[in-house]
Amino acid sequence: MSLTPLEALERRRTIRNYDPDWQIPKDQMDKIMNAAQLSPTACNFQGQDYIVVTNKEKLAKLEKIIIDSLPEDNFKKHFVERKERHGVNNVVTCDAPCVVLIVKNERANEDWIKIDSGIACMSIIVAAQNFGIESMCLGVVAMKCTQDKCEELFGLKKGSLLLGVALGKPKGELKLHEKDIKSKVSYVA
Repeated sequence: MSLTPLEALERRRTIRNYDPDWQIPKDQMDKIMNAAQLSPTACNFQGQDYIVVTNKEKLAKLEKIIIDSLPEDNFKKHFVERKERHGVNNVVTCDAPCVVLIVKNERANEDWIKIDSGIACMSIIVAAQNFGIESMCLGVVAMKCTQDKCEELFGLKKGSLLLGVALGKPKGELKLHEKDIKSKVSYVA
């Protein structure tokens, strides 16, 4: 599958049911991560590094940490209901066999690092689309209530975890739904 970047962006949807036994071929994962490393950063700081997690035990622990750390509210309920709604075992990763963690490094500039990590996340997603690999952003790993414990699980420096991206092959047939656009665009001439 070879897509233009625009086709990849138009086609991309958040997938919430992955085949847990499928593994991303190493050469494809290397190219996806190279795209992340090539993504633009403010003043070329390159203030983020990447942790590629494929260890099923660690991914199961990640789910437990997040579910146990979330307050009892509708947000937690949204995650817990994925088990029934999507038929997944891991309600955080939706059974994705790979999660890429984006973390601050020693070059991170606090004014730009969140923007730079978002750009890197998009680079990962678009590159993955080129190989027919689907994605789901995991901002929940860096929430105030979850971040410290997630960082501890992966041996990361306190305050360094910025974002996660789940990657994998959808379980069953991929059905792309129409995206309901809620934002607006204004032009200033």
